Amino acid sequence: DLGESIRFIKEEKPVIGKVVVIVCGINLFLSAMLIVGLPYLVTEVLDLGGAQANRLYGYAEGALAAGGLSYPALGANGFGLKIARQFGLAEAEERPALVGLTLPKEIRARFSALAGNSVPARVWCGKKSFEGPVLFTHDGVSGPAILQISLFCMPGETVYIDFLPGQNVASVFAAAKNSHKTFSGALAEKGLPAKIAKALLSNLERDLANASRAQLEAAALAVNRFAFVPAGTAGLTKAEVTAGGIDTREINPSTFEVRRVPGLYIIGELLDVTGRLGGFNLHWAWSSGFAAAKALEKRF
Repeated sequence: DLGESIRFIKEEKPVIGKVVVIVCGINLFLSAMLIVGLPYLVTEVLDLGGAQANRLYGYAEGALAAGGLSYPALGANGFGLKIARQFGLAEAEERPALVGLTLPKEIRARFSALAGNSVPARVWCGKKSFEGPVLFTHDGVSGPAILQISLFCMPGETVYIDFLPGQNVASVFAAAKNSHKTFSGALAEKGLPAKIAKALLSNLERDLANASRAQLEAAALAVNRFAFVPAGTAGLTKAEVTAGGIDTREINPSTFEVRRVPGLYIIGELLDVTGRLGGFNLHWAWSSGFAAAKALEKRF
């Protein structure tokens, strides 16, 4: 029984008692470090609030799947990035992507009355080009083609829009030169709404018959090659995704485990991977999550 065991250890094998005391002391010390140290790590080093901190206690391995910074109304708050940064991982600067662009103030007033109107167009920046609807907003342009180009257009770069794709406006004007049409009238016959044409042309609007060659060329350029440097974007509150994030070279591409932090997995929008419109970002989130889950499964 217990009494006999204690007597045996005390009288015949005192070394066992000493080992037990030492082991108990070590266990007590480690337990104290866990109880005191882990909360300090989570609340002070990671700077997390109580509710978030409570969800982290007890995890030796896990995956960061907290999403990016886009759409804070849905809960995005940078929680995952805050944790990832504590490990000193390489990171590409985050920015809004798949987002509307704002027009410079000097031309914004011309288009504000068009808010809610859209038109088929081709949009390009550098070597990237997309066709699709362009939607006018109160302070800029949006729509599928604009959202796509926002992935590739960096601050300070020029964005071009062809508001009559597939048609040479100079040729349209030349064919109607001897008519009584205005610039906007000739463009309306080719499918560009007159109110949008007038906003694009601004003070260039006039009768074709009275237009000089320079005026014809300038008007054609304003429609086929409308150029602007975005003043900014609609921001993270309206961006569909966050571009940038943890450098993919930091992770094992098969398991999504961080190379320098065994047991830590990073997936989805936290990584510097951003897809175009069409469900690619959702596919990336699900696929990376599945790969990490399969890797974690093998470790338990």
